[in-house]
Amino acid sequence: GVGFSDAVYAFCQFIPDPQFDIKSIYINDFEWKKFVRRVKQNNILVHLSIPNGKLSKDEEKRLGLVCHHAYTLIDAVEASGVKLLHIRNPHGGEVWRGKFSAWDKTNWNQALQSATGFAPVGSEEEYEKKKDGTFWISVSEAQQYFDHGSINWNPDLFRFKQEVHMVWKQEHQMLSTKELRNRYAPQYLIFKRSKEQKIWILLNRHYQSKVSDYEQLKSKDKERIKINMTLCKYENPEQFPYLQRVIHRLANSTLPLPYIGSHFQLFQIGLFDEDIHQTKFNEPGLMDELKPIAKVQEFVKDYVGWFSIRLGVYEVPKHGQGELRFSMYVFSDQELIQPVRIKIHHECEVDVDAHWSEVPMLEFNNVGITAEKRSWEDKTGNQLMQVFTKAFDSEITGEAFYRVARYLLGTQIDLILTPNSGADKYGEKMEIWQEWSNNIEGGIYFDEVENAQDVIVNVGVGGYCPITLYDDQWIVKGIAYRTKNLKKEKVGQSEQVVVRKRTVRVIPFTYPKNWNCRSAFTLQSIGPEGYDVQFEQRRGPWQIMTNELAWTDTIKAEQGARLNNGPRFNLFYILKTSAATDLHIHIIAIQRTSNQFCPQLQFSVVKLSGPKLVNEDAIALRLIGASEKSGWGNNKTEGWVLSHSGQGTLDNSDAYYGICVSAR
Repeated sequence: GVGFSDAVYAFCQFIPDPQFDIKSIYINDFEWKKFVRRVKQNNILVHLSIPNGKLSKDEEKRLGLVCHHAYTLIDAVEASGVKLLHIRNPHGGEVWRGKFSAWDKTNWNQALQSATGFAPVGSEEEYEKKKDGTFWISVSEAQQYFDHGSINWNPDLFRFKQEVHMVWKQEHQMLSTKELRNRYAPQYLIFKRSKEQKIWILLNRHYQSKVSDYEQLKSKDKERIKINMTLCKYENPEQFPYLQRVIHRLANSTLPLPYIGSHFQLFQIGLFDEDIHQTKFNEPGLMDELKPIAKVQEFVKDYVGWFSIRLGVYEVPKHGQGELRFSMYVFSDQELIQPVRIKIHHECEVDVDAHWSEVPMLEFNNVGITAEKRSWEDKTGNQLMQVFTKAFDSEITGEAFYRVARYLLGTQIDLILTPNSGADKYGEKMEIWQEWSNNIEGGIYFDEVENAQDVIVNVGVGGYCPITLYDDQWIVKGIAYRTKNLKKEKVGQSEQVVVRKRTVRVIPFTYPKNWNCRSAFTLQSIGPEGYDVQFEQRRGPWQIMTNELAWTDTIKAEQGARLNNGPRFNLFYILKTSAATDLHIHIIAIQRTSNQFCPQLQFSVVKLSGPKLVNEDAIALRLIGASEKSGWGNNKTEGWVLSHSGQGTLDNSDAYYGICVSAR
């Protein structure tokens, strides 16, 4: 039930190396030379075995070898172009009967006898009198039979050691996505003092049953758990990180080891015997088993400072295993700081219990719509896209409109950041995590609001927020995660982040099938350091008003007209209501163009009995702008969008009002 490496570690604390593959010394001369030195210097303990069933009983008797049996390595020697292994059968008795056996007088020349200190005996019968189970075998012969092997490293190679013990709760192991599991997985901070420092991190998953793993696998309710460790780097590693917990899998800042079913995993930063040959990831012929080790060295070769280690599980366990218990041992040739446990919840974390907001009716070209149920509601979103395609006479334009509408007309949350006067330090970076529920998939966008105004309850912060229209690749299951650096301002001759009150607008977005969803979700905000954070979920005017009119139209420019300074083109509409009413107008203009000019859009409402702009004294309830530069359709043209809105009052039901929409 317990493997050789596990037993060796339990008895004498020699460090198991589950990445080791005995085949590396058979086929790679550099690995053989390293192996010989390590054996000679007592830096490793080695076990070898023959897979069960590889030899028949007759072959076992003829060769003197036993399948599925743990052999130990005593020595490794190379002389006269021959590589030899000195092996012991701990049970004594059967020994190798082939080439270089103890009674082989043909192959044991004087040079080999001198190098090994061994002299063959006269006959097999004479050797039987010793019965110590030791024998010599050439590497070329060994590789035909000994397919399996493991090593344990001598802990005396390292002067310094730290250890921590942890529990991974069952509910956190069984979360649906890797990002969610990363969010709640055990994570620890470790400090690397220099480029040359060797740091080996051994993760030990405890045995938590009297029944062996092999026996447990026979049960339908048990399964093999595969665990790994991921190394995570930070932007400013020499400073203790404020934002510590890492949930993403970015290739330039995280490096995972392969998932393995062993109870041990070893993360090796810095290798021994590299003077013989340096292990490089891009080295031709490098064995797959050595590539993760080589990749680690490349990943951290110039890195100094804080990094974190994060645990991972390969698949969500189908059957609950209960909590998993671990010990993590950190070995080094230089002094170590005690690893720092990263808390699941940051001390400055702000949890926002939010929900997907109501959206407009979007019953295009229908008047006076007050129905509570939208005609395009379905569980797939297909009807919604059909409505948009019909409204714009184009599937591409309909899809483009949805990509805009889900930002401008969807859910929006304002985070108000206020500098804490008692803070010693003010940070420049913040994180947003958003956990989805009810099988919703989504992404998040957030940016600072320019010219932010005071908060209006149930409305939010006024001001302008530029929006980058992300495509569907940013939509994920489980949890969406983004980081944001505060905007810099010009101060004197340089640009820097000014400590002041700010507002950040968070906009979640999703697929059309979830457009009319009202379910709750959790938004978690951390940072920036030194700021107090409050939040307000914004309300759109369609959540307040009782009637809605939606229509589509087209402004066509003359061919060759310049978009930046050419003539304006106008559309006019006549509006009359049955009673005095508040009015909110929101116009979204989409332009399909190959140049980089955003439509310059304006609109005004005029009382025809006496011209007056309603917008002049109106409160800016919702003023949003957006621009996009990304491919539309297959021809890779660039689409641009601009949104503008305003609110006022129509105070006379007898009057007619004119709406002018102007664009170029």
